[in-house]
Amino acid sequence: MRSGKKIQEIRRTLLEKQWEESFMTKLESMKESWYDIGYNAEEIGYLEEAAAIFFAKNKETYREDKKEAKQLMKKAKDSLASRK
Repeated sequence: MRSGKKIQEIRRTLLEKQWEESFMTKLESMKESWYDIGYNAEEIGYLEEAAAIFFAKNKETYREDKKEAKQLMKKAKDSLASRK
């Protein structure tokens, strides 16, 4: 039984590492797009946080997290619009 738990823990660790690498790759691509659109560093910080919230889903707090992420995205969008 112990070896089964150990194997499960190793698999979980590998999956988490793969997920993190995938997220970081996607985030870098998204950041490039945001810079091209014209967002500044502060706005990109908001967008990064929103992206992290969307990617890391938690069943217990999903609705609140989604609402927070949308607010962060709106804040970045409004800031960009005020500069243009």
